Amino acid sequence: SLLLGTAGAAALIAIAVWLSRLPHIGRFLASLGQQTLVVFVAFFLPMAITRVILVKLGIGAGDGWIIGFASLLITAIAVITPLLMAHLVQGTWFAFLFQRPRFGLLGFERPLAAPILSEVSLQAHSSREGPRETAQPKA
Repeated sequence: SLLLGTAGAAALIAIAVWLSRLPHIGRFLASLGQQTLVVFVAFFLPMAITRVILVKLGIGAGDGWIIGFASLLITAIAVITPLLMAHLVQGTWFAFLFQRPRFGLLGFERPLAAPILSEVSLQAHSSREGPRETAQPKA
């Protein structure tokens, strides 16, 4: 059981690395990674509600693919719903719910979360070779 769990975790990591190298999927995963605070803060309620609804409907009580499908559905809803909620409250008084407090900023972050459902800025992640050297004028 422990060996199978380790093999499954290694396989998921390998698949995530492979997907991150695909242009569009890599940008999507980087955008999702930039929004981990939003997902962490608000995933529980949609996850619990979805789980209760599926149990009441009798979905997920079976074996095999039904449990896998229910798990995938619950996870997807638990990730997508907080992103949508954060997008809806941007620019409103409730935006503070999805922002890191100023004392918790690491110095390179913007106080307001990046746009959730728009283009992703990947300046730090765009190069697989490492940081780019900037040309210094010779004096």
